[in-house]
Amino acid sequence: MSSIEDTTNLLVEKYGVVLSLESASESLGVTPRFLKNNLLGMGIQHNKVSRYYMIPATEIASYMFRGCEAKINISEPGRYDFLKV
Repeated sequence: MSSIEDTTNLLVEKYGVVLSLESASESLGVTPRFLKNNLLGMGIQHNKVSRYYMIPATEIASYMFRGCEAKINISEPGRYDFLKV
């Protein structure tokens, strides 16, 4: 089984040490918009420089190995959620 170091090395070979939002979303299999809106909720450390996001390859690799505990819980809105203002 692969380790975090192996995954980090593969990401570094393919994308470099720092991934852009597009390359990080490609490696995670999500859309760039979803990743941008949920970076903090997913527990991925990043830096934002101007309008560009810089995400270390180690953060993406460690997120892949975290399992289900760090995934975002997106539930459907309830019947009366629109009343909560």
